[in-house]
Amino acid sequence: MHGSRSTPSDRLFNGDQSPPSTGSAAQSVLSMNDRLKRRGTGSHMQFGPTSFWSYAPDAGQDPGSSTGSNAIHNLSPDDGITTDLLPGDYVEWARHLPPDLRITKKVHDTALALFGAYYAPWCMAADMPAFLRDMEICNLVAKTPTTQPIPRRTSNYSPLLHNCALRLGVHFNRDVWPELADMMDSLISKHCASMLIEETDDPNLSTPKALALYAACLNLRNEESAQKTGYIHFGMAFACVQALGVNLNCRHLVESGQITRQDQALRSFTYWTLFQQDLLRAICAGRPFMLRATSDIHLPLIDAAADQEPWLSPFSNVSVNGRSSLRSSVFHWSAKLACLLRQVVDIALSTNYDGLTRDLQVTDLISKLDAWQRDQPLPNPRAHPVPHLLVMHMLYHLTYIYLLRPYFRASLDIAPSAAQRCQQAANEISELLRTFDEIHGLRNAVATIIPVIFGMVTIRLLVMVSDSTLSMMDSVNGLDDCIGYMDEIAHTWFEARQALMVIKHLKNEWLPCSTNNAAGGAEDTSIAPFGPMGGVGDFTDITGGTDINEILQLLSGNGGIDMSTFFPAQAF
Repeated sequence: MHGSRSTPSDRLFNGDQSPPSTGSAAQSVLSMNDRLKRRGTGSHMQFGPTSFWSYAPDAGQDPGSSTGSNAIHNLSPDDGITTDLLPGDYVEWARHLPPDLRITKKVHDTALALFGAYYAPWCMAADMPAFLRDMEICNLVAKTPTTQPIPRRTSNYSPLLHNCALRLGVHFNRDVWPELADMMDSLISKHCASMLIEETDDPNLSTPKALALYAACLNLRNEESAQKTGYIHFGMAFACVQALGVNLNCRHLVESGQITRQDQALRSFTYWTLFQQDLLRAICAGRPFMLRATSDIHLPLIDAAADQEPWLSPFSNVSVNGRSSLRSSVFHWSAKLACLLRQVVDIALSTNYDGLTRDLQVTDLISKLDAWQRDQPLPNPRAHPVPHLLVMHMLYHLTYIYLLRPYFRASLDIAPSAAQRCQQAANEISELLRTFDEIHGLRNAVATIIPVIFGMVTIRLLVMVSDSTLSMMDSVNGLDDCIGYMDEIAHTWFEARQALMVIKHLKNEWLPCSTNNAAGGAEDTSIAPFGPMGGVGDFTDITGGTDINEILQLLSGNGGIDMSTFFPAQAF
């Protein structure tokens, strides 16, 4: 660390508290810097004032730090290593894959391209250009020794991240690669589990994202317990965030020359990726957030060059191939939206607001949501329908539904009314879903779509029992649209199959007299197994015989947005 250090007595008496303001930005920097320490060649780790590690010397002063040949080197973005191959050099692309996995390089690259097109840009689950670049660097086999050691992992690539990204990409195209998908189902979980200890022994910024993707892969399993296992493993990603101190402002490390501004941006990106994923999972699970909200971490910076990179799908018939990806701007604005959604959830789950205070909070958030929509400079998603932009706008409308659904039958002094705004949001979601399905196919959608569809279902049901002018035909058609959307995404996500059962159950509860004829030939909505989809026709976890007014209260009552009432946590 550059400059003078705080004395041991200072740290013992003051702990992690900033000293009095006389003097001292520098002292404040030193105090905070004691929480982020680096040992050996590893990443900065967080140790608070109660930990003996907070009194240990930093890497440069620790004679016992691990700098030998067994150290895991974490490549910085500006290290300058490239894969400009010399004669005899090659990239061992399958080095970290299961040894028994029979996969060609062409299929491997196509699967990663699918992951990069449909999964990676949402919440910036992975920075694909950096991932692909570093994948080649980390798997380089050089004929002659290199002047710098070849890293095993970087901030954007790790073997675990590689395997999980490949697993998800193959899953998106499992109809084309059924044997490979089945093989990965049987091999990948155990293979990835064997990597957990190694990667968490010396975590870096790729580790939380790799752990989150591993949890998503566990959710792909076709067992009822899959979402429980996935949710619990997802918690490891947040333990990693805490260990790395990614949730702390690290500006002092830049000012003291310990990390670069690019490193700082990568830490910020990691925080906002996990912040958004935590929010989305918490909503669906009906459980507390794992990650504390903070205003100390600046929003992800917008990179104009990243925005201009073309969005590319390996499906040649996708009409938006080659359009600008806008992935950096979508990440920035979805992070802003996530902050508002977090406030909506806090209000909905709080028991500390009286009616008037709650109303004021809600109207204030309406203004903030309107400002978000007005200020975000991105094009109309239906005119520039890259998948992550479509999903972001769906989430915006779902946020409105969560905010105003408790007022569907209650008074709130706004115009248009809460009910009208909810209906408008549901209609907008329906149009965005239709656009997504026509261009990309909902089978390629991220699991965030599942609560979006279900939020639309709740509004369709509320409208149905609140609007006596609505015909039975319109009621059934509205629900059947939702059933059709959920049925498509159920081919990819197991939880969507469970949500689909719930929707069909609610339709039977609320429209017991509806028939195929009344629905204009809509599919039979009787409760039954899904057959080839592998769903289970067991409704022991779903409330049966519930009075319609009870269900209405559940859907529209204040604070009632616990989606776990209907289906479990998702793999976002």
